[in-house]
Order: sequence, then C-alpha cells, then structure tokens
Amino acid sequence: MAITKDDIAIAQAQLESSKGTVAQREAELKQAQIDLARTLIRSPINGVVIDRKMQPGQTVTAAYQTPILFQIAQDLSQVQIWAQVDEADIGAAHAGAPVSFTVEAYPDEEFSGEVEQVRLAATKTSGVVTYTVIIKAQNPDQKLFPEMTATVRIVSQRRENVLNVLNEALRFRPQGEAGSTRSARDADHVVLWLQGEDGKLSSQEVRLGLTGDHSAEILAGNLKAGDSVVLRAKSLNSQ
Repeated sequence: MAITKDDIAIAQAQLESSKGTVAQREAELKQAQIDLARTLIRSPINGVVIDRKMQPGQTVTAAYQTPILFQIAQDLSQVQIWAQVDEADIGAAHAGAPVSFTVEAYPDEEFSGEVEQVRLAATKTSGVVTYTVIIKAQNPDQKLFPEMTATVRIVSQRRENVLNVLNEALRFRPQGEAGSTRSARDADHVVLWLQGEDGKLSSQEVRLGLTGDHSAEILAGNLKAGDSVVLRAKSLNSQ
C-alpha cells in the first residue's frame, strides 16, 4: 500500500492535535494539584492556638471575606498593650518612653515595657478623645495572657536627687486666705506655707519643675530639705 502526501499531512495534523490535548491535560492536572494542595489549610506562622472559630465538618467559603479559622499568638514571650491615652496626656507619650503596668491577675506585681508607637488616629467616645499607644513588653514567664486588662503608667521624664514636695502642699491655703495658691508671676510659681518653730505659718514662693502624681520638683525658692511644709490644717476646735 502506497503512502501519499495527503496521508502524511493527516498524520502530522493528528500528531499536533494530540500534543495540544496532552498540554491541555497537563494544565488540568496542575490545576487539580493546586486545588488539592489548597484543601490542606496551613498556618502562616508558628505559634499557639488561643481560639478556634470553626468546628470540624463546617463548610468554609471565601467568596467576599476570608473566614477566620483559628486565632494564633505567634510568640507569647513578648506581648503588646494597646493603651488608650487621653488627649490631655498624649503629649507626654513618645516612642521609647519607659512604661510600668499592672494587671488584675497579679495586683501585687509590676511589669515593665516601653512605648513602641503612638497612633495618630483618635477615638471619640461620649465626647472624650483618646489616642492609641502601642506598648511592647517582655513576657518570659508567660504570665500575661491575651485580652488581659492593664493599668499603664508612662514615664515621660525623670529626675533624680531633687528637692520635691507633696502635691497636697501645692493646694493648701490657710483659712481666711483668699485666692489661688498659684503666684501672680506665672503658672510655674506657687505659694507654699511653712510652719515655724513657734507654730506660726509663713508663705514661701517657689518655682516648680516636673509634677508627678504624688509630688512636684522644686527648681527655685528659699525652700530647703527638712523644712516643715503644711499639707493640711486641723479644724478650729482642735489644738
């Protein structure tokens, strides 16, 4: 039987068609392998599972929003605190500032950290404006758990070995003395009241530096360590 040129052309056409079919089947195989690989959901990080959002056998779809399957903490040896700071105090918060904080689970223990970031977006609740401050802290013993509530103190500045007075003395004013304890000179100057050896009171104007929760720094004035500064007065009926 003789083979003609037409037969050869038909055979070559069938060969090319078969190659195209093979390429199509290989593409379908690769897509099936990809789909198979996606049926096994892997965590993107190594960590500790702290919450499971889905139950075994539950159908998961991701048409418009990716569903959350598990909540994973990557490294519990380090924690972040999201502190809400009032707008009146946010000026004292800056990256790198030392922080001390407590949690209700360990009321007698104080933990330390530092400010990592100050968020600029404000939150307004019932007319009160706050800003989010991100604080990082070490948790080597893993005592601190996710979602714990922390009471935070951010140290904006620090002074060592300075003359200071309790804040109560800044607010004291003898009976019969009108006006504020603030000096007419400027807001940094206040009038303190001292008690002499004879029991009489005398006023002393001083200039304040840093003011903390409990005491204030004295920068200038004739006040010296050991002076009897009045914090409060007894009633008139008392000796």
